[in-house]
Amino acid sequence: MRLRRRFQINTLASIAAILALSLALGWSLRESRKASEAEDLATRLQQEILERGIVRDNYLLHREERAKSQRLMKSARIAALLQQGEERFDGGDRQALREMSTLNDRSNALFAETVRSHDESVRDESRREASLALQERVASRMMLLSYELYGRAKRLAQSASERTDATRRQMVLQAIVLIGAVLTITVANAMLAGRLIERRITRLRDGAGRVAAGHLDHRLNIAGNDELAELGAAFDAMTARLQGLNEELRARVAQLEDANRELDAFAHSVSHDLRAPLRAIDGFSKAVLMDQAEKLDPQGKQDLERVRKAAQHMARLIDDLLKLSRVSRAQLGRVPLDLGRLARSTFDELRRAEPARRVDATIAPDLRAEGDPDLLQVVLDNLLGNAWKFSSRREHAHIELGIAEARGERAFFVRDDGAGFDMTYVGKLFGAFQRLHPMNEFEGTGIGLATVQRIVHRHGGKVWAESTVGQGATFYFTLGPRLAASLEGGERPWAA
Repeated sequence: MRLRRRFQINTLASIAAILALSLALGWSLRESRKASEAEDLATRLQQEILERGIVRDNYLLHREERAKSQRLMKSARIAALLQQGEERFDGGDRQALREMSTLNDRSNALFAETVRSHDESVRDESRREASLALQERVASRMMLLSYELYGRAKRLAQSASERTDATRRQMVLQAIVLIGAVLTITVANAMLAGRLIERRITRLRDGAGRVAAGHLDHRLNIAGNDELAELGAAFDAMTARLQGLNEELRARVAQLEDANRELDAFAHSVSHDLRAPLRAIDGFSKAVLMDQAEKLDPQGKQDLERVRKAAQHMARLIDDLLKLSRVSRAQLGRVPLDLGRLARSTFDELRRAEPARRVDATIAPDLRAEGDPDLLQVVLDNLLGNAWKFSSRREHAHIELGIAEARGERAFFVRDDGAGFDMTYVGKLFGAFQRLHPMNEFEGTGIGLATVQRIVHRHGGKVWAESTVGQGATFYFTLGPRLAASLEGGERPWAA
């Protein structure tokens, strides 16, 4: 059964229980209201009977028409209350009301007889004594009936009060039962659902832990047709796919290792087998120029110089290719370092090579980073070397290494005021053997920026460039998220 269906059934059961108990509570509330109304009616009945007795005694003492009218009005109210009681009371109480109605009728009849006897004595003085004696007897009987009615009304009020208290206790009990039932059902549903979900989530967690530990053959095999079982099946399918991909990756790694071994063999061959012929070409050409100079015409000397330059350029290409291969396969080690210190070393080498040049080199302070010192030295050698080379036609050049906000992140930059390049061709800038300037303007192999990009990518960073022709270029590079975290945290991770 699906979890949603389970929760729906549990919710419907809870609602049904709440509705049933609510109906019972509503019935008890109605009964309580009915009992309270009956108690109020019985109390009013007591009051009316008591007040009618007072009015009756006043009439018997003074024989006033006003007292007579009040007594008749009280009797009408008592009769109306007794009639209403038929709707408020049931069972024995309703029978008691009927008996009280009979007693009330007898009391009214006795009062009417008293009034008639008084009226006759007033009209006929000879019957006065007999009338007074009759009135005394009737008054005594009326008083007894009044006491009887009052006592019964009092007992009726007590019965209604007990009934009200009972229904209120029942309401409180039902409210407690309702709250307890709701809490019990809710807690029971939560515990059952929690146990079911917890067991399966625990299996998923343990299974994920085992897969993370490298046990890609682990399977959950969760039975059922609910969402967690489907999740378990998807997890098993994922681990099976991961296992297949891992086996495929191992095969690819084995192929890559074979390719690397072949590449090492090729690099060794290039390093030794190809360099020897190039050295021979350069050396014999130089020897011919030195030994046979008097026999060569200017064109012959120029051709031999071209041969030597081509051989030397080929040797540099081989060296740069080997460097590119090494930086791609070299083990990467991250340590705290100061790029400013590496840059000063590069500038020192450049100045020693061309001491006559006037170049203002600006290195920003606090250039903290984490990375491989040897590989990052190669990055700075290439970027600063390019800035030095492409600004060589300026009498007074400026080169700057710093850090700035670029493209939403903190990035190092190398800026110069040299020849620059057309941004139309920026996509070719970091490709191997790609050159945006001819060889007769600026020498080079076209591999330096490809090497920079490969090293930066190995550090998890990015490299890009911005330039305007004739106004210089700016190269930006980042070294991955660890650099940004150290910069934002204000740490000082490098050793001077």
